[in-house]
Amino acid sequence: MPTTGDHPSNLSQTLGESDFIDESLLIDLEDLSPLEKPATLQSAMDQNRRIAADEEQALFGRLHFLRFRREALESAAQSSKGTKKIQRE
Repeated sequence: MPTTGDHPSNLSQTLGESDFIDESLLIDLEDLSPLEKPATLQSAMDQNRRIAADEEQALFGRLHFLRFRREALESAAQSSKGTKKIQRE
């Protein structure tokens, strides 16, 4: 079985492949989160509401953009049909 010692860039080692794991190399992913850790249930609920409101605002912005884009494409398609009819006549 390959180990990380065989090749320094080999990071695919799983826990079952080795009896020894250097705990100093393990990273706590929770510490990498940009969100503050809520102290109470109420603060956690408030934080979730703020995040949901931000996500909802982003989704509505995307929806408006896609509607505008669809209307522009439909308008361009209709105008190109009109110019083709004129050119044929």
